[in-house]
Amino acid sequence: MTYAKIISQKEHDAIFESWGKFLNETFSDSVSTFLDFFYNSNPNLNSFLFMPKGISLVDIIRKIELLMLVENYIIHNELLRINSVRSSKIETYVLLHSGNEEGDKEFRGYSYEEIKNRGVLGMTLEERLMTGFKYFIESGGRHLDNETITLCNGSETYLGGIPSVEWQKDKLVINIHHNIHKDPRMGIRLVEPVKCIFVR
Repeated sequence: MTYAKIISQKEHDAIFESWGKFLNETFSDSVSTFLDFFYNSNPNLNSFLFMPKGISLVDIIRKIELLMLVENYIIHNELLRINSVRSSKIETYVLLHSGNEEGDKEFRGYSYEEIKNRGVLGMTLEERLMTGFKYFIESGGRHLDNETITLCNGSETYLGGIPSVEWQKDKLVINIHHNIHKDPRMGIRLVEPVKCIFVR
């Protein structure tokens, strides 16, 4: 059964105040207005993620590096060639996710291949980094994935590696894995596209 929700004007304004402030302060960007009706098949996904048009993976990483130590195992040339199932290169898009500090429990301990065979796609590398960046700013310095690892199975390097993100003691770690790699701490973050129309 599809779960449907209508956002009230108060909720609408709160969402845009939050994301508008974050994007303006970090990327000098703004959030467009969207129509306030969407469908959500999973009521556990109740946090919004905005991916503004024109902000690249490299842009996000550079902004994060200004605020914290980043240990990135994906070389620059490979970052430029990462293939993601969703992209904000052409247009802004919005997703729903759980908003949990630690990764979702569904599919934790599964390999990329096992999750793929079930037809489930979680966050891309860009989406996980943007989510963690906003969480860090708004929580006063807290991090996602202190005890878990997010496997970004919505992204893949041109060599077939699957990126992951976690916080290790004093640094953000962006790693890369073979498609059959397993770790009991590692899983995906589930997402649901928000059906909305943007207007300037």
